[in-house]
Amino acid sequence: MSASERANLENHDAETKRKGQEFDSAIVEAETLIPDYEKQIAVFMREITSHSLLLEEAEEAPLALAAE
Repeated sequence: MSASERANLENHDAETKRKGQEFDSAIVEAETLIPDYEKQIAVFMREITSHSLLLEEAEEAPLALAAE
């Protein structure tokens, strides 16, 4: 292997290692966001549930009046 090829291989290995570390850091960062996203999901689910209950009540009210 020539000196140029060896240098290219070493550069490639270094870049591969750097990209791997960058990817690992991105995973750690993303994992730290998961609890915040889970909290947001819980809030949205509560909002959806409360809106669904309100819609059900609104739909049932005319039926109750009609039954009387």
